[in-house]
Amino acid sequence: MVQSIRHISLCLVLAVMTVLFTGGCRDKPAGESSGAGASREPAGAAGTAGAAGTAGAAGTARAAGTAGAAGTAGAAATAGAAGTAGAAGTAGAAGTAGAAGTAGAAGTAGAAGEVAQAEKTAEGGVAAPAPVAEVVRPSALAGSWYEGDSERLAAEVDSFLDRAGTTSSGYPIALIAPHAGYRFSGGIAGKAYSVLRGRTYGRVFLIGPSHRVPFHGVALTEETHFQTPLGKIPVDTRTIHSLLGEKLFFSNSAAHAEEHSLEIHLPFLQRVLPAFQLVPMMVSGLSDDEVLEVAAVLRRTVRPGDLVVASSDFTHYGPRFGYLGPPGKPIAADKAEEGLKELLLQAWRRIEAREALAFLRYIQESEDTVCGALPIALLLAALPPEAVAHQLGTDTSGAITGDFTDSVSYLAAEFTGLWPYDSVDGAGALSEDEKTGLLKLARYTVESVVHGGRRPTAEDAGVTVTARMREDSGVFVTLKKDGELRGCIGNIAPVKPLVDGVIDNAINAARNDRRFQPVQPEELSSIEVEVSVLTPPARAAGYEDIVLGRHGVILEKGESAAVFLPQVAPEQGWTVEQMLGHLSMKAGLPADAWRDGAVFELFEAIVFHEGE
Repeated sequence: MVQSIRHISLCLVLAVMTVLFTGGCRDKPAGESSGAGASREPAGAAGTAGAAGTAGAAGTARAAGTAGAAGTAGAAATAGAAGTAGAAGTAGAAGTAGAAGTAGAAGTAGAAGEVAQAEKTAEGGVAAPAPVAEVVRPSALAGSWYEGDSERLAAEVDSFLDRAGTTSSGYPIALIAPHAGYRFSGGIAGKAYSVLRGRTYGRVFLIGPSHRVPFHGVALTEETHFQTPLGKIPVDTRTIHSLLGEKLFFSNSAAHAEEHSLEIHLPFLQRVLPAFQLVPMMVSGLSDDEVLEVAAVLRRTVRPGDLVVASSDFTHYGPRFGYLGPPGKPIAADKAEEGLKELLLQAWRRIEAREALAFLRYIQESEDTVCGALPIALLLAALPPEAVAHQLGTDTSGAITGDFTDSVSYLAAEFTGLWPYDSVDGAGALSEDEKTGLLKLARYTVESVVHGGRRPTAEDAGVTVTARMREDSGVFVTLKKDGELRGCIGNIAPVKPLVDGVIDNAINAARNDRRFQPVQPEELSSIEVEVSVLTPPARAAGYEDIVLGRHGVILEKGESAAVFLPQVAPEQGWTVEQMLGHLSMKAGLPADAWRDGAVFELFEAIVFHEGE
């Protein structure tokens, strides 16, 4: 069974001291990135500057064993089409607050200066990770492609962000952004990264093409940190180690040493995200089938709360780049501005449709010099089905300089949606068979009680109870009718065996969610069942540890408490502050009550539903 990540109802959970409680559940001009795989030295000029219970009831979010949840509101045949992809591992211990001050860093190597590294063995395996000293990849671009002074660099990046004028159309899970010197592509990069302001991500999977070092596959790094004038960014060495066990993935720090396609993004990430771990990847020479293989690795290992960035400039036009337009359709110099807009439009149509192989076929047929064609294709192939593409802006170096003799095009885009809630780190994982069994049990239970029957057993439903299903677990059962919430009840704390929690919460969602009338027999064919299995809540050092999309949050202040499941904030497109404001109000407190004296507990969820 494939885990669903479709938008699900907002579950607003209010804690009360009752058994059940509910509430709402881009050298050219200098610094312009070389196209067609050029191996030029960068000379980038620095850029210009349910049941009973209401909010406020006594008790903590876990005082009662249960809670309610309510709804609301190919090989790219183009020159330089090197790409990258892949992602694996996990970051952020399930349900934990994370390493102090670092969102989602808990449980990952590199959190305290010592990191885990591994070498690919001759047999293709991976050696066990061993603690090593910090190894830093220094900046190769500071003072040329962007400002070398930290204060001037921060101001430079902030100016691009402030002028961007872009806001997200939902919850961003991926971006396409350019990798030229900031003089040329900083404005478009700002349009991409400004949508991340106010959000948090545990890991950033940064995928770029190799302009200097040829290879075949996905090149990872041996470094533990990447550095810019704004500071050091920790590499998620645990994820790197896991990726080294995958086909086509290998370690090649030399490929990363002078490459600009990844580093150029880092100052933007540092200015918009409070803390994150980096998974830097470069690719080259992948066939269509290999693109799909690598994308499958990325898709099954990226988790909610992660961001994927595909680094690419678009058409490199003019005699300098050896490209004057598609075969048989040359673009005259006096028509370059219009012709380049059309090429961008054709590429965007394939991207918007999220058709990875169609995009690569277009690149091959048009011979368009999109240097990051592979990173883009990998991203498109890895995206969840419900992801939506939004173009945020385009530009060309020709328009910036006023000379289209040689010009590079840039595009910014975001993809909104949710990565799958199909796994958590460590304890609490469920097999696909167990997920299927729990859904079957929940469905059987709902139908039984709606028809007036007694509380069923797993044996009645024909479900084999595994050891994992006998473990105490927090769990919610959500019922939807025609996509709208019809009932949602659950227990946050692991107070009963998972199998019993599913049965009891299925009964309560169908019969005892006081926000709704009991489910009637004639409604059953329209009801969809969803199960959310939670990790045990763990105390956070502060709200800074919250990774949107990954963590469910319990807010407690005085005698008031409220809970949001992990999917709530991304479904609503909220920032951290917006989410906490709503959570405070759901606890019967002022919207800013979370800022002082509040305690936060975090947990994760595996969410699966019928129809997948």
